Amino acid sequence: IAIGKTNRDAVYNTMQETGLGVLISGIAISVAMTTFFLSSMPAVRLLGLITALGVFGALMGSVFLVPSILSLSPQPKHYPKLASDGPILRFLRKLAHWDARHKKAILIVSAILGVVSLFGIFRIVPDSALINYFKEGSVIRTGFNVVEDQFGGSSQFTVLVEGDLNDPELLNSMLELGERAKEIDGIGSSLSIANVVRNLHEVLTGEEKLPDSRDAVAQELLIYQMSGDVADITQFMTLDATKGKMSVGMKSVSTQEIEKIMNRYENLADELIGDKATLKYTGYSLEQLSIQDAIFKDFITSLSLAILLVIIIDSFVRSYKAALVTILALLLTIMLQYGFLGFLGIRLDLSTMLMGALAIGVGDYAIHLTVRYMEDRRNGLNPEDAMVSAILTSGRSIFYTALTLGAGFSALMFSDFVPIQTLGRLMSFTVVTVGIASLTLLPAACLVFLRNPQGKAKEALDV
Repeated sequence: IAIGKTNRDAVYNTMQETGLGVLISGIAISVAMTTFFLSSMPAVRLLGLITALGVFGALMGSVFLVPSILSLSPQPKHYPKLASDGPILRFLRKLAHWDARHKKAILIVSAILGVVSLFGIFRIVPDSALINYFKEGSVIRTGFNVVEDQFGGSSQFTVLVEGDLNDPELLNSMLELGERAKEIDGIGSSLSIANVVRNLHEVLTGEEKLPDSRDAVAQELLIYQMSGDVADITQFMTLDATKGKMSVGMKSVSTQEIEKIMNRYENLADELIGDKATLKYTGYSLEQLSIQDAIFKDFITSLSLAILLVIIIDSFVRSYKAALVTILALLLTIMLQYGFLGFLGIRLDLSTMLMGALAIGVGDYAIHLTVRYMEDRRNGLNPEDAMVSAILTSGRSIFYTALTLGAGFSALMFSDFVPIQTLGRLMSFTVVTVGIASLTLLPAACLVFLRNPQGKAKEALDV
């Protein structure tokens, strides 16, 4: 419009220049979000569905709705001035020439950063403890600390005991397990039908021990059921005395510590209970371990599949080499992202697990630069001039997109909920890093590995 074209012609030329990049980027982001469908957690699957539909809707609006509205809009009376000498374009022009002069150095520095990030990645500790979602000093955290310090722990797990619960030998083993388990750091008091029977026997006989025979246990429990509340018994075992439970108090620790504690407890239980009964474990603490396993599995699956799918979708430019070059910026960003996570000691939980696929989702705008570079090469520009042209056009969009998304995610840092705050902080870092990598690493990689895009890669730009 600024050079005198009509709305229709301006929209047509814009779609020719940017349409392929918008289409590929939108499809790649939508597909990357669908990898959350493979999660074993319904909340993550729902997030993937909503995000994928939202991105696809935005893509349809960008390809069909916005061009239609612009074409039908009245011709503007005041044309925007071309910002050929604006500070942003001057900066991008200098950056493009700097990229061309230092392309090999950029690749070497990027490789070094990637290797350093690996050391941080190996320091990442998975932990799904929900108490970490609340800030120190919050009401919930303050009350939690009191319970942890003064009452032996705020968490627990349950041991399901299947056997003859009228057997005094089994009941004695359960009592001994409860006492000896306290020696395990992190384990608190235990409560089971064995404690109930011992207390009942003391009331009836004055002896602080269990009855001596199976029949005596059954008779005393029957006496209590006839005079008391049956629910006092059934909350610890079934009336046929074949199944019971032990409630074991436990401090709320990291999931790694929970795993160590549970291994020690299970070994002790096997030693004391043996073949007298079958033991099964459940409860909140074990649920945290299951959540951690699911988080780690989903993290590996969604991230790996998202990267693979984005490479395939980006290859719609009919050049796998171009797709691999484009993905370099995203791969470096993801490595820096999780290396940063490890060096800062931020644990891998539900929010940080999502960052990898989200980074691919918000960061695949790098394909715009590659497409524009390949188009300018097809039009006869040498590699360096083609990259300058790409950075001055598509690079400007990448620059503004990175700033806009970074500012948007930074708003999450003001949340009082730690996962949201962490997600906002790290995603702001990620978006800015993707932008920097797209304007430095990607141009350098194109100038080294994609100097002469030929054949089908060129033909794709005519689609």
